Amino acid sequence: KVFFAHKCNQSDSLVRQLAVEEANLDVSSAQELRHALGAGFDSSRIEATGPKNLEFLGLAIMQGVIIAVDSLWELNSILSLRAAIKHKKPTRILLRLSGFEANHSKFLNKGSRAGIPIKEVTTAFDILEANRKAIDFMGFSFHLDTVSVLERAVAMENCMELFEEALSRDFEPRVINIGGGYKVNYLESEDQWN
Repeated sequence: KVFFAHKCNQSDSLVRQLAVEEANLDVSSAQELRHALGAGFDSSRIEATGPKNLEFLGLAIMQGVIIAVDSLWELNSILSLRAAIKHKKPTRILLRLSGFEANHSKFLNKGSRAGIPIKEVTTAFDILEANRKAIDFMGFSFHLDTVSVLERAVAMENCMELFEEALSRDFEPRVINIGGGYKVNYLESEDQWN
């Protein structure tokens, strides 16, 4: 599935049209989530990404959108908020990862301000195991600010290895979100820009 980024598609008419076309939308703030819902998006077609404050997390939980969890703090906050609002339906999440590693290839990992470092995923799995009824763990996501095929391949490889670990813990992951980082050239030539 393709999720259009709301932050670069903020026109009311465009978001309303995407809603009736049954497209999917990626929101990165409580305001964007409210706008998407107000434009007619069903929450099953919305994913919450980026750094999230408690307001954004709470709204995402109550509306039932998929949450790409960027940190252990976010994961623990989701659990605390669920308890505070007595939310019954499991919250659908992806673990957004960063800090990918490869022993077989040399690549420059730029790092990321967003995402759970690979080295902390075991802790995230432990939290998920202790909260199986509250969380629907759907899989993994990542956001790379690069066009490097090697870096994307390493990220995918790391995700697939973690899929195996998740399966061994009796989770049922089914999603890898490879969002972001694709460079788009809107003009045919530099002359058009100049």
